Amino acid sequence: MDYFELKITCDAGMTEDAENFLVIHDIYNYFVTDPKLEADIMAEMPWLLKDERDTGDAYITVCLETAKEAEDLFGLLTENGFSVSVRGANDSEWKDNWKQFAKIVKITDTLVVKPAWLDYEPLPNEKVLELDSGAAFGTGTHETTQACARLICKYQKDQTKMLDIGTGSGILAIIGGMLGVTELVATDIDPVAVDTAKINIEKNGFSHICDVRCGDLLECVGEETFDIITANIIVDVLLILLKDVKQCLNPDGVLILSGILEERCHEILASAEENGFVLVEKIVDHDWCGLALRISDINL
Repeated sequence: MDYFELKITCDAGMTEDAENFLVIHDIYNYFVTDPKLEADIMAEMPWLLKDERDTGDAYITVCLETAKEAEDLFGLLTENGFSVSVRGANDSEWKDNWKQFAKIVKITDTLVVKPAWLDYEPLPNEKVLELDSGAAFGTGTHETTQACARLICKYQKDQTKMLDIGTGSGILAIIGGMLGVTELVATDIDPVAVDTAKINIEKNGFSHICDVRCGDLLECVGEETFDIITANIIVDVLLILLKDVKQCLNPDGVLILSGILEERCHEILASAEENGFVLVEKIVDHDWCGLALRISDINL
């Protein structure tokens, strides 16, 4: 299938404004190649070797199905001062070339996310999550995923049952399993994401404790309740989710939310309070927020 590849050019290390602009406009399927990010990763993990390092500008690549989508986004970006180019491309080219943007990422002190096609030798204290995100969102490189991982690590306990809403590639469910969660349910409205999540969850050895379901938000959960619920999705969807999610959380459970730009965090906190939640922890990383919430009438 033919498609259109739109590329935003940024100075190295300066992709944040363009990424935030895309997310604000509900565009998540993009890839970043940034020499500054690569240099930072190599400085933190010098045992990773690469024959040739990237230099020069950073690029954000967005793939679009129709000429109209490409034209509209091109106009929107150029009107807002971004340097943009667009070209026609073929699906067979994308299936292989998108992988060059994937990186090995250390998301906590002991958890490393490794694309399935890259080699990595873990340190003795590390656990490696192997991921092939395919067409599904979630590679571990984004601050929102890392915030969720840190909060899962802090709030999971013995015999924890966890629900991941909008699982995408399945990365948060897998992280939950690696951190000791004993029972997992992962949901997504996208059948492609569900298939991808099933593959990744099986590859990482958690299919025996994880049930992956296709459905809209909470509709496929029924009357089940959970100790931890995670949702790393856009603010507008989180605002809808907050109206109903309380019924699925155990009285002493924790609701972990991310995908929230700091400038919109007040909307989530106001809705959380209105729907019976209290904030117990907030993580901010490069303008992105991760929140841990509890039911407000529980005194722990």
